[in-house]
Amino acid sequence: MNKADKKGQVQHYLQAMHHWLSDHSIARPDDQMDENFRLHVHACLGRKSSEKERLVRILIARLTSDYYSMKKLRGLVADKKTIYRIEQLDIFSGDFQRQTEMVLMDIGQCFSGSDRTKDLTIKQITT
Repeated sequence: MNKADKKGQVQHYLQAMHHWLSDHSIARPDDQMDENFRLHVHACLGRKSSEKERLVRILIARLTSDYYSMKKLRGLVADKKTIYRIEQLDIFSGDFQRQTEMVLMDIGQCFSGSDRTKDLTIKQITT
């Protein structure tokens, strides 16, 4: 895959993550992004929490080489393993898409304290 293709792929991920952060529930007519891709990214990330939002912002900063924002946000996140994986992403690697998908799924599996409490309550009710 050439540089232009990689840049386009990164742009699709960035658009989908910005969409997830912005609470848009429907695609705008002028939107260039594939709706299936957007839904896929939304499914990977799952329901929002403040921890997930910070991790997504760190991932966006990494993909845009905004190291200042990465450093600033890094201290606000408890999940250091996912931060490490984000920092290791290589945009020009042949494995970029798989690595990014794994990071998105890692973020999707993160819970804030209140999310964890809700999930435990649901499990207690159903068992």
